[in-house]
Amino acid sequence: MGILGVTTTTNSPGGTVSHTQITTADRKRIQQLLSLNRTQADIARTLGVHPATISREVKRNSLGGVYCATQASTLNRNRRRRQAQERCKITGSLRIIIEELLAVRWSPKIIAKMISPGFSISHETIYRWIYRNAQRGSDLWKCLIRPRKHRKKKGRKTTDHMQIPEKTHYSLRPAAAGDRSEYGHFEGDLIMGTPGRGKDCLLVLVDRKTRHLNIRKIPDRKAATVDKAIRKIIHKVPKVLRKSLTLDNGVEFTHHLNVTKHTGLPCYFTDIRAPWQRATGENRNGLIRAIDLPRGADLAKMSLSAIRRIEQLINHRPMECLGLKTPAEARAQEFLSIAFQS
Repeated sequence: MGILGVTTTTNSPGGTVSHTQITTADRKRIQQLLSLNRTQADIARTLGVHPATISREVKRNSLGGVYCATQASTLNRNRRRRQAQERCKITGSLRIIIEELLAVRWSPKIIAKMISPGFSISHETIYRWIYRNAQRGSDLWKCLIRPRKHRKKKGRKTTDHMQIPEKTHYSLRPAAAGDRSEYGHFEGDLIMGTPGRGKDCLLVLVDRKTRHLNIRKIPDRKAATVDKAIRKIIHKVPKVLRKSLTLDNGVEFTHHLNVTKHTGLPCYFTDIRAPWQRATGENRNGLIRAIDLPRGADLAKMSLSAIRRIEQLINHRPMECLGLKTPAEARAQEFLSIAFQS
């Protein structure tokens, strides 16, 4: 046995040496010997441990190629804490709670925050649990906003767009639209049904600040149809709260000047094939599909009550960016503040 505490032994060409968990005192000795330009093999012999033990310790706990005993102990302690959290077993009542919240499409991050301090668990632990069980036949992964069995990057689709007449670039929006400091800056998009299964689609408008969502089923994507549906939604918003509407370059939005004329809501357009410039809308679209609208769904068969259910679930789902309030609560506060001012 060497000078280190917890030891197991193995045979090597140089004799019997030990594998061990290194302590703070051991790290101070390693730092001292490294400063004397001793090789890792020499240090291993001096401490009576296997060379792999020293190699692993120096590699894991060095920063910028420099090994410091105090820093190494901190890094090791943090690593063990993370590993302990990841080993947390999701069983019993904790498992029941998580499964129920996943079923109503709460994200693991929101779940981890909402169930603490009763349970100490990280969202990463929940994700790993979901993906690990997916390999064992569990279908909990289907409850994720981006349902897939493995984490992977999603490529962008490209589509053809026609030139929108008299459009204004989204970079010219009021500053409040970019920093989400006031209600009334909306993003709009269409969710299309499966080709060959009817022309029905969903018009989706979402407020950038509160993330409050409006969904309307429309019979086709004609510009006149979309124009009429947008105006019906916006007319329910007090005029003082109609600030801007950001759209993509789809042909369905060519009547944007008519929207502005009848609602007073100025329209702005993102770059072609740049969905990240409407990140809020893209996020909401993904959530809609995750809840009850998988790709390939026949929108013609989707009832209005089913659409309202999706809308309600999303608008009453706590969001971290809103301080764990729901979009419905955040929107109600905005409307209430306007009522007090008038």
